Amino acid sequence: QGYKCVCPNGYSGDPQRFCSPNQIRCVSDSDCTTNEKCIQPGECVCPPPFFTDFRDSNKCKSPCERYPCGINAKCTPTDPPRCLCLTGYKGDPQQGCVDVDECTSNPCAYAAHCINEKGGYKCICPHGMTGDPYRGGCIGSFSPKGE
Repeated sequence: QGYKCVCPNGYSGDPQRFCSPNQIRCVSDSDCTTNEKCIQPGECVCPPPFFTDFRDSNKCKSPCERYPCGINAKCTPTDPPRCLCLTGYKGDPQQGCVDVDECTSNPCAYAAHCINEKGGYKCICPHGMTGDPYRGGCIGSFSPKGE
């Protein structure tokens, strides 16, 4: 005896068992904290598959925080969460994705050179030529030396 359990400010519930944060009144999602949604009658809730992390100030967290993906991959917060390779990468998103060499499919227009880059590619017209290396093609001519 001699002590009394109370929920801290901003929390309610049974202080002997569990205190939860008071619901925040809202009009739109922007009135709520990260990942929460505003539902009628104006309460901020943490919708599935997001979860309330009681060990971190009851923050509404993405399921991706518990679901690591490989390098060059990104988690989508679905139920269950999924890892997908970033644009321009392929492979196993759990283990890691590797760069796709888009130049192997000759994506550039006539006479243009393809340069593979991380997550994509670029097309350039060779020195002395002009035009649109992606659509119309490169035009111009090389003049032999001495002319």
